[in-house]
Amino acid sequence: PMTDLSRLTPAEIDALPFGFIGLSREGTIRKYNRYEADLARMDPQRVLGRNFFRDVAPCTQVREFEGRFQDFVSGVIEEPT
Repeated sequence: PMTDLSRLTPAEIDALPFGFIGLSREGTIRKYNRYEADLARMDPQRVLGRNFFRDVAPCTQVREFEGRFQDFVSGVIEEPT
């Protein structure tokens, strides 16, 4: 069964064996684990509360990435990818 990552505690998120970034519906970074911080060389305190698409990774402002996120948020597609 698939784990609901939104229900994990900060410690559980940090223990994941992959990078994890949790976004609000507007694209604001709400969760950012240690693995991702080390991979991206960005302190979580520096990115938490900032818009992922505009402030942290502007290269993702393309239909294939931000567009799919917006489609998921709006219900156009049902499964996150």
